[in-house]
Parts: sequence; C-alpha cells; structure tokens
Amino acid sequence: MKYLYFSLMLMLCWGCKKDNAPNKLNGTYSGTFIAYSGSREINAPTEITMGEGRFQVNKGYKLGSGTYHVKNSSEVEFKDENFWTTEFDWALLLAGNYKYETKGSELILTKILNGESCFLCKNLANNRYQYKLKKK
Repeated sequence: MKYLYFSLMLMLCWGCKKDNAPNKLNGTYSGTFIAYSGSREINAPTEITMGEGRFQVNKGYKLGSGTYHVKNSSEVEFKDENFWTTEFDWALLLAGNYKYETKGSELILTKILNGESCFLCKNLANNRYQYKLKKK
C-alpha cells in the first residue's frame, strides 16, 4: 500500500505544470524609461516586445533588439545585438542584467550601476536605469 501511495504522489508531481519563467515575460509592453544619472534625469515613453527569448525596443530613448534570458525569479539578462558607436552612455541600451518585478500586468525592470562592475563605469556609479511598463 505504501508503494501505491508513493507511486501516485510521484505521478501527480510529474504531471504538475511547471512555471515557464522565460515565457512569463512574453508580450508587448508600453510605459516609461527613466534614467537617473547624477543630477540629470531622462524620461522617455517606450515600447518593448518580448517573446521566445528575443526582445525589440520599438519605441524609446534608444532603440535596440537582441536576446534575453530569465536567470531566476528576480533577474533577467538582455544582450543587445546591434552595432553602436561609442559616443554615448551604453547603459541607456536595454542590455545587461536587470532586476525585474511583475505585479499583474505591470513589469518593472531596474539596473543600478555601482561603478564596481567595470573600470570604465566608475563615472556611472549609482546611476539607475528603470523601465516602468504595462502589458498591452
């Protein structure tokens, strides 16, 4: 009888639907991109489409596209695949590691540079880049 109960429990566990984290962010989102750089603030309307591990910034301060990977329940990594020149703050691109929060149809992506991640980023210390989005 123990074995029957154990077998039934295993079958139930295998049959449970697992949360597919990469698909969790699929959709088109619109909202605001906000960058805080020292005393300067950038605020721009934005629209991002995400699906099947790919993203596209359709509207925003800096357009871009590439791949994304959900690393865990609170962090996602974006890799922009475009060619860019060097004369601007590359942190304005949707690229690198972001903390993410979802609340219903809302998605908040936040990246804070602490200046320790790279030698050339020291002048970007404590800059914050945030997307406040809502799923369409």
